[in-house]
Amino acid sequence: MEKCYPTYGCPCTRFCPGDVYEMEWRKDGEGIDGIKLNFTNCLHCKTCDIKDPFDNVTWTCPEGGEGPNYKQA
Repeated sequence: MEKCYPTYGCPCTRFCPGDVYEMEWRKDGEGIDGIKLNFTNCLHCKTCDIKDPFDNVTWTCPEGGEGPNYKQA
């Protein structure tokens, strides 16, 4: 975060189509406090893994690594 915000302005908050990453600002308004993750918005598109300039994000398949378990009707 010390390098990503000043250098690129936290691009994850802009390139994620599901708005999973959201910047949280300090209460005094003097900069960023951190990034809030909204996991339930994730589309599992792997954009975060591909576009993150510092490789901070390691995308893994949901459901413990096997992915969703769809049942045939």
